[in-house]
Amino acid sequence: EPASGERIAHEGAAKRLRESKTFAQLFAGLPPFAEWINTTPHDVAVVHSDGSTVVFQARPDYGLRLVEFVHDAESTYIAGGAVAIRPAPVYVGLNRNLPPEDTPIIVSMIVAQYIRDNVPDRHWVFTPDSNPGSAVRDAKGAIVAVRGLNAWDRVA
Repeated sequence: EPASGERIAHEGAAKRLRESKTFAQLFAGLPPFAEWINTTPHDVAVVHSDGSTVVFQARPDYGLRLVEFVHDAESTYIAGGAVAIRPAPVYVGLNRNLPPEDTPIIVSMIVAQYIRDNVPDRHWVFTPDSNPGSAVRDAKGAIVAVRGLNAWDRVA
């Protein structure tokens, strides 16, 4: 639980973002794109507000993954057994070029963070909104659809 001052600062930043004219201009009236490209390794089903569903098929020809530098592991003993321990990977790039700029793309959250931080002029980057209020789960608890997408454009 963040300290009271941190929570208030976070809530204020979130409110400013929601009220931002830039955010409203970018996402309130998305242009009618001819194609959306799902670069994740699985289909993404999105439930519309009227209950209908659209499925964005996974596109292996556009599959975006991060290229990582992985450090060597060292073994240590934890709870009576050897366990490999290594520093967290360092992400050094994408495995392929991004789809055309005027095409909205659906990516994993970690790829979206990398694009936001390293490809500042790229727009129309979205991730499935798998937060508890958006995720649609089956009887076993697996996410089978989402009720929305998260936009990763820079709006500040």
